Amino acid sequence: MPVIKIKVGHSLGDVHEGMRRLMDDFFQASLPVLGAGRRWVPAVDILDSDGMIHVVADLAGVDRQSLSIEIEGPRLRLSGRRSSPLVPSCNRFYQVEMEYGTFERYLQLPCPVEQDSAEARYEDGLLIISVKKRELKKPVKIEIS
Repeated sequence: MPVIKIKVGHSLGDVHEGMRRLMDDFFQASLPVLGAGRRWVPAVDILDSDGMIHVVADLAGVDRQSLSIEIEGPRLRLSGRRSSPLVPSCNRFYQVEMEYGTFERYLQLPCPVEQDSAEARYEDGLLIISVKKRELKKPVKIEIS
């Protein structure tokens, strides 16, 4: 039985996105493997190093032209499509584990970033997005007169 995690967001949009993901996860677990219209969810790592945030997504078999990346504030949207390399006219399936079709992920970045500094590269089935962390202003002490 799959485990479903629920994360409470800070805004109505986060709650809506969380409920959509919850329903997607529920129906993915209960539908047959070859269900039509199913979305798959690529694995993603978010790393912090040397003033940069790195997002690494496992997108083996995804055509580079189908990828879309958007950063809006602290959220990153990643979407695209992975097509099946085979014609689905097979008579028998002996093992089916890979998922195909469209995907969309919304990721909450761990800190404010400089959106204009974002760079992306696609290597060996991994999409690597790097963006500079935005420096937060240090607190200023205000003297009371």
